[in-house]
Amino acid sequence: MAFLPLFPQQRNIIRASTPEEYIDRSQPVLYDGVMQQWAAYPKWNILHLADKFGKWKVSADRKMNGQVSYIQTEMAAYADYIYNTADEVPYYGKSTLHLENNMVGEYQVPAAFHCWYKDYYTTRALTRRIELSCLYFGPSGARSNLHQDIWGSSFWNALFEGKKLWLFFPPEQEHLIYNGEFDPLTADPASFPMLRDTTPVVCIQEPGELIYCPANIWHWAIVLKPSLALSENFINGENYQVILRFFEKQGYANAARKMQEIAGIYLNKS
Repeated sequence: MAFLPLFPQQRNIIRASTPEEYIDRSQPVLYDGVMQQWAAYPKWNILHLADKFGKWKVSADRKMNGQVSYIQTEMAAYADYIYNTADEVPYYGKSTLHLENNMVGEYQVPAAFHCWYKDYYTTRALTRRIELSCLYFGPSGARSNLHQDIWGSSFWNALFEGKKLWLFFPPEQEHLIYNGEFDPLTADPASFPMLRDTTPVVCIQEPGELIYCPANIWHWAIVLKPSLALSENFINGENYQVILRFFEKQGYANAARKMQEIAGIYLNKS
Protein backbone atom coordinates (compact mmCIF):
# COMPACT_ATOMS: atom_id res chain seq x y z
CA MET A 1 0.00 0.00 0.00
CA ALA A 2 1.56 3.30 -1.13
CA PHE A 3 0.51 5.01 2.10
CA LEU A 4 3.10 2.93 4.00
CA PRO A 5 6.25 2.77 1.81
CA LEU A 6 8.33 1.72 4.81
CA PHE A 7 7.05 -1.84 4.23
CA PRO A 8 7.77 -3.15 0.71
CA GLN A 9 6.10 -6.50 1.44
CA GLN A 10 2.47 -6.32 2.58
CA ARG A 11 -0.51 -8.67 2.79
CA ASN A 12 -4.20 -7.87 2.64
CA ILE A 13 -6.35 -8.81 5.59
CA ILE A 14 -8.64 -11.86 5.40
CA ARG A 15 -12.29 -10.85 4.99
CA ALA A 16 -15.47 -12.66 6.01
CA SER A 17 -19.07 -11.90 6.95
CA THR A 18 -19.11 -13.18 10.56
CA PRO A 19 -16.88 -15.24 12.87
CA GLU A 20 -19.33 -18.12 12.40
CA GLU A 21 -18.46 -18.09 8.71
CA TYR A 22 -14.70 -17.91 9.22
CA ILE A 23 -12.17 -17.21 11.97
CA ASP A 24 -8.40 -17.68 12.12
CA ARG A 25 -6.97 -17.76 15.63
CA SER A 26 -3.51 -16.78 14.39
CA GLN A 27 -4.17 -13.71 12.23
CA PRO A 28 -6.58 -10.77 12.00
CA VAL A 29 -9.88 -10.95 10.13
CA LEU A 30 -12.18 -8.17 8.92
CA TYR A 31 -15.94 -8.82 9.20
CA ASP A 32 -18.67 -6.88 7.38
CA GLY A 33 -21.75 -8.73 8.63
CA VAL A 34 -21.65 -8.24 12.42
CA MET A 35 -22.47 -4.62 13.15
CA GLN A 36 -25.53 -4.56 10.89
CA GLN A 37 -27.39 -6.53 13.57
CA TRP A 38 -26.74 -3.91 16.26
CA ALA A 39 -29.12 -1.17 17.41
CA ALA A 40 -25.99 0.94 17.92
CA TYR A 41 -25.18 0.94 14.20
CA PRO A 42 -25.36 3.38 12.54
CA LYS A 43 -26.88 5.42 15.39
CA TRP A 44 -23.61 5.91 17.25
CA ASN A 45 -21.47 8.64 15.73
CA ILE A 46 -19.40 11.58 16.94
CA LEU A 47 -22.18 14.18 16.69
CA HIS A 48 -24.65 11.85 18.41
CA LEU A 49 -22.28 11.50 21.37
CA ALA A 50 -21.59 15.23 21.43
CA ASP A 51 -25.31 16.02 21.43
CA LYS A 52 -26.28 13.47 24.07
CA PHE A 53 -23.18 13.59 26.29
CA GLY A 54 -21.79 17.04 25.53
CA LYS A 55 -20.64 17.72 29.11
CA TRP A 56 -19.10 14.28 29.57
CA LYS A 57 -15.37 14.40 30.29
CA VAL A 58 -13.18 12.59 27.76
CA SER A 59 -9.43 12.08 27.62
CA ALA A 60 -7.14 12.30 24.61
CA ASP A 61 -3.44 11.82 23.99
CA ARG A 62 -0.81 12.04 21.29
CA LYS A 63 2.86 11.23 20.85
CA MET A 64 4.85 13.94 19.13
CA ASN A 65 8.64 14.21 18.85
CA GLY A 66 8.93 11.27 21.20
CA GLN A 67 6.86 12.92 23.92
CA VAL A 68 3.39 11.83 25.02
CA SER A 69 0.96 14.54 26.12
CA TYR A 70 -2.60 14.35 27.43
CA ILE A 71 -5.67 16.55 27.55
CA GLN A 72 -9.07 16.23 29.21
CA THR A 73 -12.07 18.09 27.88
CA GLU A 74 -15.83 17.82 27.36
CA MET A 75 -17.24 15.62 24.60
CA ALA A 76 -18.83 18.56 22.76
CA ALA A 77 -15.58 20.53 22.75
CA TYR A 78 -13.61 17.52 21.57
CA ALA A 79 -16.11 16.87 18.77
CA ASP A 80 -15.49 20.42 17.56
CA TYR A 81 -11.75 19.73 17.73
CA ILE A 82 -12.18 16.58 15.64
CA TYR A 83 -13.69 18.46 12.72
CA ASN A 84 -11.65 21.66 12.95
CA THR A 85 -8.15 20.92 14.23
CA ALA A 86 -5.11 21.75 12.12
CA ASP A 87 -2.71 19.86 14.41
CA GLU A 88 -0.10 17.91 12.48
CA VAL A 89 -0.36 15.11 15.04
CA PRO A 90 -3.85 15.38 16.59
CA TYR A 91 -5.00 14.15 19.98
CA TYR A 92 -6.76 10.78 19.92
CA GLY A 93 -9.76 10.62 22.27
CA LYS A 94 -11.19 7.77 24.32
CA SER A 95 -13.98 7.22 26.82
CA THR A 96 -15.98 4.57 28.64
CA LEU A 97 -19.15 6.66 28.57
CA HIS A 98 -21.02 3.79 26.88
CA LEU A 99 -20.45 1.63 29.97
CA GLU A 100 -21.61 4.34 32.34
CA ASN A 101 -24.76 5.25 30.41
CA ASN A 102 -26.42 1.86 29.86
CA MET A 103 -25.47 1.64 26.19
CA VAL A 104 -24.01 -1.88 26.23
CA GLY A 105 -27.38 -3.38 25.36
CA GLU A 106 -27.19 -1.71 21.95
CA TYR A 107 -24.53 -4.10 20.63
CA GLN A 108 -24.01 -7.86 20.86
CA VAL A 109 -20.56 -9.40 21.14
CA PRO A 110 -20.10 -12.42 18.82
CA ALA A 111 -19.92 -15.71 20.72
CA ALA A 112 -16.36 -16.27 19.46
CA PHE A 113 -15.29 -13.16 21.38
CA HIS A 114 -17.05 -14.03 24.64
CA CYS A 115 -14.90 -12.81 27.55
CA TRP A 116 -14.41 -15.03 30.59
CA TYR A 117 -13.00 -12.12 32.59
CA LYS A 118 -16.04 -9.90 31.99
CA ASP A 119 -18.50 -12.74 32.55
CA TYR A 120 -16.81 -13.80 35.80
CA TYR A 121 -17.07 -10.35 37.37
CA THR A 122 -20.51 -9.52 35.96
CA THR A 123 -22.24 -12.70 37.12
CA ARG A 124 -20.79 -12.23 40.62
CA ALA A 125 -21.64 -8.50 40.74
CA LEU A 126 -17.98 -7.75 41.42
CA THR A 127 -16.23 -4.53 40.40
CA ARG A 128 -13.71 -4.96 37.62
CA ARG A 129 -10.54 -2.92 38.02
CA ILE A 130 -10.10 -2.82 34.25
CA GLU A 131 -13.12 -2.72 31.94
CA LEU A 132 -11.48 -3.93 28.68
CA SER A 133 -13.96 -1.81 26.68
CA CYS A 134 -13.47 1.69 25.28
CA LEU A 135 -14.76 4.11 22.67
CA TYR A 136 -12.06 5.69 20.48
CA PHE A 137 -12.66 8.81 18.42
CA GLY A 138 -10.45 11.28 16.66
CA PRO A 139 -9.70 13.51 13.70
CA SER A 140 -7.83 12.61 10.54
CA GLY A 141 -4.20 11.94 11.36
CA ALA A 142 -4.80 10.74 14.92
CA ARG A 143 -2.99 7.48 15.52
CA SER A 144 -1.98 4.90 18.05
CA ASN A 145 1.53 3.82 18.88
CA LEU A 146 2.71 0.46 17.58
CA HIS A 147 1.83 -1.87 20.46
CA GLN A 148 0.37 -5.11 21.77
CA ASP A 149 -2.88 -4.86 23.70
CA ILE A 150 -3.25 -5.15 27.45
CA TRP A 151 -1.81 -8.41 28.87
CA GLY A 152 -1.29 -9.59 25.28
CA SER A 153 -5.04 -10.19 24.97
CA SER A 154 -7.12 -10.47 21.80
CA PHE A 155 -9.48 -7.69 20.77
CA TRP A 156 -12.20 -6.67 18.35
CA ASN A 157 -12.73 -3.16 17.01
CA ALA A 158 -16.00 -1.97 15.41
CA LEU A 159 -15.97 1.19 13.28
CA PHE A 160 -19.15 3.32 13.39
CA GLU A 161 -17.93 6.34 11.46
CA GLY A 162 -14.93 7.42 9.42
CA LYS A 163 -12.06 5.41 7.99
CA LYS A 164 -8.98 3.83 9.56
CA LEU A 165 -5.79 2.22 8.28
CA TRP A 166 -4.45 -0.76 10.24
CA LEU A 167 -1.08 -2.50 10.31
CA PHE A 168 -0.56 -5.92 11.98
CA PHE A 169 2.66 -7.88 12.53
CA PRO A 170 2.44 -11.66 13.02
CA PRO A 171 4.16 -12.94 16.20
CA GLU A 172 6.90 -14.68 14.20
CA GLN A 173 8.02 -11.24 12.95
CA GLU A 174 8.30 -9.67 16.39
CA HIS A 175 12.12 -9.81 16.29
CA LEU A 176 12.09 -7.56 13.21
CA ILE A 177 10.07 -4.61 14.53
CA TYR A 178 12.40 -2.97 17.07
CA ASN A 179 10.04 -3.42 20.02
CA GLY A 180 7.61 -1.06 18.30
CA GLU A 181 9.88 1.96 18.80
CA PHE A 182 9.14 3.67 15.49
CA ASP A 183 6.26 5.42 13.75
CA PRO A 184 5.18 3.36 10.72
CA LEU A 185 4.16 6.56 8.96
CA THR A 186 7.30 8.66 9.38
CA ALA A 187 10.22 6.41 10.36
CA ASP A 188 13.46 6.62 8.35
CA PRO A 189 13.96 3.26 6.56
CA ALA A 190 17.74 3.52 6.99
CA SER A 191 17.30 3.54 10.77
CA PHE A 192 15.13 0.40 10.78
CA PRO A 193 16.52 -1.84 8.02
CA MET A 194 14.95 -5.09 9.32
CA LEU A 195 11.49 -3.73 8.48
CA ARG A 196 12.25 -4.60 4.85
CA ASP A 197 11.96 -8.26 5.82
CA THR A 198 8.53 -7.97 7.43
CA THR A 199 5.25 -8.86 5.72
CA PRO A 200 2.64 -7.00 7.77
CA VAL A 201 -1.08 -7.38 7.25
CA VAL A 202 -2.53 -4.03 6.12
CA CYS A 203 -6.15 -3.03 5.71
CA ILE A 204 -8.47 -0.04 5.49
CA GLN A 205 -11.51 -0.32 7.75
CA GLU A 206 -14.77 1.29 6.65
CA PRO A 207 -17.93 2.05 8.70
CA GLY A 208 -19.89 -1.10 9.56
CA GLU A 209 -16.76 -3.29 9.57
CA LEU A 210 -15.38 -5.08 12.61
CA ILE A 211 -11.74 -6.18 12.96
CA TYR A 212 -10.71 -9.15 15.06
CA CYS A 213 -7.09 -9.36 16.23
CA PRO A 214 -5.71 -12.47 17.99
CA ALA A 215 -3.49 -12.36 21.07
CA ASN A 216 0.05 -11.00 21.14
CA ILE A 217 -0.04 -9.32 17.72
CA TRP A 218 1.70 -5.96 17.38
CA HIS A 219 -0.52 -3.44 15.61
CA TRP A 220 -0.95 0.23 14.74
CA ALA A 221 -3.81 2.33 13.41
CA ILE A 222 -4.24 5.79 11.93
CA VAL A 223 -7.47 7.71 11.35
CA LEU A 224 -7.97 8.61 7.68
CA LYS A 225 -11.36 10.29 8.16
CA PRO A 226 -12.85 11.51 11.48
CA SER A 227 -13.86 8.30 13.20
CA LEU A 228 -15.66 6.66 16.09
CA ALA A 229 -14.95 3.05 17.05
CA LEU A 230 -15.74 0.66 19.89
CA SER A 231 -12.95 -1.66 20.94
CA GLU A 232 -13.10 -4.51 23.44
CA ASN A 233 -10.43 -6.92 24.64
CA PHE A 234 -11.39 -10.43 25.63
CA ILE A 235 -10.02 -13.46 27.41
CA ASN A 236 -11.32 -16.97 26.74
CA GLY A 237 -10.14 -20.43 25.72
CA GLU A 238 -8.41 -18.94 22.68
CA ASN A 239 -5.91 -16.88 24.62
CA TYR A 240 -6.05 -17.33 28.41
CA GLN A 241 -2.69 -19.10 28.41
CA VAL A 242 -1.10 -16.01 26.82
CA ILE A 243 -2.49 -13.82 29.60
CA LEU A 244 -1.43 -16.30 32.27
CA ARG A 245 2.13 -16.37 30.92
CA PHE A 246 2.17 -12.57 30.87
CA PHE A 247 1.17 -12.37 34.54
CA GLU A 248 3.70 -15.02 35.52
CA LYS A 249 6.52 -13.34 33.55
CA GLN A 250 5.75 -9.97 35.15
CA GLY A 251 5.60 -11.51 38.62
CA TYR A 252 1.92 -10.64 39.11
CA ALA A 253 1.23 -13.59 41.39
CA ASN A 254 -2.27 -12.53 42.49
CA ALA A 255 -3.37 -11.84 38.91
CA ALA A 256 -1.97 -15.20 37.79
CA ARG A 257 -3.90 -17.01 40.52
CA LYS A 258 -7.10 -15.20 39.57
CA MET A 259 -6.56 -16.10 35.90
CA GLN A 260 -6.06 -19.75 36.85
CA GLU A 261 -9.26 -19.64 38.91
CA ILE A 262 -11.28 -18.09 36.09
CA ALA A 263 -9.85 -20.47 33.50
CA GLY A 264 -10.66 -23.46 35.71
CA ILE A 265 -14.29 -22.39 36.01
CA TYR A 266 -14.87 -21.79 32.30
CA LEU A 267 -12.84 -24.71 31.02
CA ASN A 268 -14.99 -27.00 33.15
CA LYS A 269 -18.11 -25.49 31.57
CA SER A 270 -16.98 -26.19 28.03
